[in-house]
Amino acid sequence: MKLPTLREIEEGLYQAIGDENAPREDDVGLWTKHIAKALCDIFAGVTVCGKGCTTGEYLTDFAGFECSEEDAWGKYRGLVFAAECEWSKGNPDGLWEDFIKLADVRADRKVFIGNLHKQHFADVDALLEKWANHLKNHRHISADEEILVLLSEKGGDAQEGSWIITAAREGARTLKAPHKRS
Repeated sequence: MKLPTLREIEEGLYQAIGDENAPREDDVGLWTKHIAKALCDIFAGVTVCGKGCTTGEYLTDFAGFECSEEDAWGKYRGLVFAAECEWSKGNPDGLWEDFIKLADVRADRKVFIGNLHKQHFADVDALLEKWANHLKNHRHISADEEILVLLSEKGGDAQEGSWIITAAREGARTLKAPHKRS
């Protein structure tokens, strides 16, 4: 199976977030189901466990693995992807509680989706720098490991942006700089 690249995952999630049928910002439960459907579409052919899916959570909010329901864990070889989604808290500490799970889990692709209140979104570069420095010092993160981060502003100008954080370099590499949602 050919896995989607982080760029393809980013594009699929932006498409879902910008979808005219996307839920209102404050409806956390529906957002989670909306993201679950998007991840199932992006990772077609992968069994997805998590909130809003037919199977419950496994390690993270969403996790995907290759095997049918009939052989379930019999042919399990590890996670294809792990994702954390935090829409409700909007503060750096609340996001950290979910982001850090991605450092502790092994998966081919790792994705973090969340939102920050307006006053915190203004300091998003400092937040991402803090997260990147943590990954550099994490005992189980390899230098080539990458985590895709998509953040949106909660209240305010409705900005969003995406970054790839790695342990190998200082800071985060920007994929899509913060911009107003169209």
